[in-house]
Amino acid sequence: MFFPILVAAVLSQSFDPNVNKWLPPLPGQSRSPCPGLNSLTNHGYLPRDGNTPLTPDMLITACKNGFNADADLINFILGAAANLGIPQNFTLGQLNIHNAIEHDASLTRQDCYFGECFKLNIKQFTNFMSHVSNGRTLTVQDMVNCRHNHFNYTIANNPTYLLTGMQYFLAYGESSFIHLFFGASGTWEVPAEFLIPFFLEERLPFFEGWNPPADPVHLSQVFNFISTLQSMPATGP
Repeated sequence: MFFPILVAAVLSQSFDPNVNKWLPPLPGQSRSPCPGLNSLTNHGYLPRDGNTPLTPDMLITACKNGFNADADLINFILGAAANLGIPQNFTLGQLNIHNAIEHDASLTRQDCYFGECFKLNIKQFTNFMSHVSNGRTLTVQDMVNCRHNHFNYTIANNPTYLLTGMQYFLAYGESSFIHLFFGASGTWEVPAEFLIPFFLEERLPFFEGWNPPADPVHLSQVFNFISTLQSMPATGP
């Protein structure tokens, strides 16, 4: 079973095993609160040191090659980041600011009120994965339930809870990315085996059988998916 998965990964148009090999960050190298940017960096789609200022063109190219994200989506995200005080050319370390791209009620980072908020929090990640109701794939309904529960927990337990309109949109946007970039077309169910390396190692799950979407992911798709997530009622406790 391993050999076909390896072949699929090596043949991926966006993956060069000699260039895009996953390497964890070394001491002195910077990473951000965003597992997507960190994964692109760990694979060499972006400068591996994390300290090199990233230009819009660098980010558009990296997100196209790594995720098959269309330029319209990346330009919108960069515009949103600018409105949150992020400079046009930024290093990954400059994203480690509370209430910028890092925000309360994250899926995998704890609120700053409780401590370290820029790195993966295992307890938070475990809670996120507990919403995989069938034990195999994260469904859209699972994500709706997870988002609902995270918001409610944060509101009830964090006296400094703050989620502006833009950050609220980004929170749902991040949820959409998980399904649009890692989910099966049509059902948008995401294999749990893709989520584990992406969040725990900040590694793109090529060797688990993942390939970027065949068609570029556009901003309009993200808007539509956000609308779907926001309109679906939560189920269960």
